Amino acid sequence: MEYAEWLENVKKAHLELKTPLTTDVDPVKLIFMDTELLLKEFQLHVDLVKHYLDLVIKFNVFYYAVTGALLSYYFTNFKTETLVRWSLMLPIFMSVLFGGLFLGASRALPRVDAELGHISRLLNFVKPEVSILRYALVASGILFLGVGAVLFGAFVIRT
Repeated sequence: MEYAEWLENVKKAHLELKTPLTTDVDPVKLIFMDTELLLKEFQLHVDLVKHYLDLVIKFNVFYYAVTGALLSYYFTNFKTETLVRWSLMLPIFMSVLFGGLFLGASRALPRVDAELGHISRLLNFVKPEVSILRYALVASGILFLGVGAVLFGAFVIRT
């Protein structure tokens, strides 16, 4: 079975189960539901959210380390060298790239949140909170773009 076919089967199984599971409903009497498959899918989504949050933190650390090092070089040498302003191009490029990437990625999270909510209802679990990842992505994206704008201003003013 290919991944696309498996994914379609899972989506179809989710849609066919119209009654949310509660403690008084026996899922065997309603429709066959592969709880093991749903549990694996739930674990996959939760692990991906944790991994993505970890990546957001690592991207921030990398970005600010590189930007801080290059700004230190810039402010140390900007009075003596005229070409030092070009050292701001890498942080400006990274700002635009990471800011766009993070803001774009934050738009995909409502679908993941809805899917986790649906699986949680089917398995009678408490839905995990995914909004912290969206807030981290949006805040980081806005900060990246803001820092990039300030750096671009410093690049233009230096000319």
